[in-house]
Amino acid sequence: MQQSLDELRTLHRGVGFIYQILNLVAAQYQLRDVVIVINGERAGIQIFRLGGRSISPDRSGLANATPGLYCDPPIVSPEDEDVVIRACREELIHIQTLRTDPTPDAKVRSQRRWQRSDRPRRRRAVAVPVGTASIGDHDDWHDDEPHPDGPFVRLVVSRLLVAVDVATLVLALANVHGTSRFILGLVFGVFIPGWSLVGLLRMKNTPLEIGLTMATSFALILVGAQILITANFWHLVLFEEFLCLLCLPSLVWQSRRRWIGLNASS
Repeated sequence: MQQSLDELRTLHRGVGFIYQILNLVAAQYQLRDVVIVINGERAGIQIFRLGGRSISPDRSGLANATPGLYCDPPIVSPEDEDVVIRACREELIHIQTLRTDPTPDAKVRSQRRWQRSDRPRRRRAVAVPVGTASIGDHDDWHDDEPHPDGPFVRLVVSRLLVAVDVATLVLALANVHGTSRFILGLVFGVFIPGWSLVGLLRMKNTPLEIGLTMATSFALILVGAQILITANFWHLVLFEEFLCLLCLPSLVWQSRRRWIGLNASS
């Protein structure tokens, strides 16, 4: 876990780093929800929930809760809990130190830390004080939709597309026809060429990423078809096999846990 947190720290800082830690824990342990309560000293008790989701204001279960990591289901190991709580608390204290330190050096350090992150920020994360919002022992953690941009979802999508790419290539080489090849070919043509390029960008905007994936796939297929017509080489099966082989390395790379921030060894 510590190695995964060190990798996240090079990409995210501030409150966004805390939410990325929650995403990592949820993906690694297959959790439905995660809430962390932190004593930020100057900031007091702060609550963060997976995906930046709000906490029911009519509940008072955490009003007197001790700082800690609250998971659903509670299966996180004590060692990983200690690592996560310590990292989040240190980051929260660091944020408060930068906000209250009037020296120019502190401002320069803060700007440099934020400049190291080259990822677009989908929204500003906000900490929720216990006095205004909390979650009770009987609160239903399953009402909200799961966070769509988590690294685990990206891992599953990439591996699924690898399977579709390989299956399409095998059916094309074996000259197998039928419903299965038609469905696989349709999925391949709509998503795989575009995802092999757009997926490498790891965008935070899911609708934009899906739209660009489909548009890029259509554009690549149209350009490839125009090249075949111009060269008087209208062999669509060979074109399909070529596309499968061309997209496969990128899909395999994106299906690696380490590349998306999930360390299998932690």
